[in-house]
Amino acid sequence: MAASDAQRKARFDKKRPPARHRGYDKAWETEAKAFLSLPENELCARCGAKATVVMHIKSIRTRPDLRMVRSNWRPGCQRCNAIEAAEERRTERNPS
Repeated sequence: MAASDAQRKARFDKKRPPARHRGYDKAWETEAKAFLSLPENELCARCGAKATVVMHIKSIRTRPDLRMVRSNWRPGCQRCNAIEAAEERRTERNPS
């Protein structure tokens, strides 16, 4: 990661609320771990890498009511999750 990328990320993280405030509490951690332990959720739905995070199909930013609804979940890797989050932020800033 280039120094300018690291600085940009640090500025973004400073403004970002903690994970607990964004809905990622102990209940979420427990359910997400159970979801990812299922054989069918072993690989990222986007790229096929080892799944390490649960991604929401419909963003919890727009649909917080679907945060714990497993039918709104899919397995993902950290990279794909970051890409989707960045795309979502870009869309919010520049709606078509």
